[in-house]
Amino acid sequence: MSAKVRRNTKRGQLATGNLLHYRANTEGVQAMTEAREIGRVYMNAASDVVATIAEHSRKTVQLAGNNTLQSFAYLARLAGARTGMEAIEVSDAYYRNQIGALGQHANNLIDLTRRMRSICLAPSERQGADKGVLPAREN
Repeated sequence: MSAKVRRNTKRGQLATGNLLHYRANTEGVQAMTEAREIGRVYMNAASDVVATIAEHSRKTVQLAGNNTLQSFAYLARLAGARTGMEAIEVSDAYYRNQIGALGQHANNLIDLTRRMRSICLAPSERQGADKGVLPAREN
């Protein structure tokens, strides 16, 4: 083989090697960029989950505190009742209030479910999801 052919072959090998090296670097940079973006999406989702759970916990604690205060007020009114009919009326009002508190707690759980669902959906699904409808139960 002549020296000229060897030089051209060597140049071709170097060019091919450089091209492969360039492609490998480009793919590596692209993979790192994608990994960084996925990490950012997961961190945002985790932050949203923490905020949602904290808000739900705050509402639950507030409902529990209100319920405790209402129970003490009920006991005080019940102790002050002079007739049986008055005791029944006080109890009726208290139990109606308890049903309302139970409804508020159920609404908080539904809200938590909707928020968690929207956080867990992919961004493309999140835009098309109907926020007013809970997901259908799967068998």
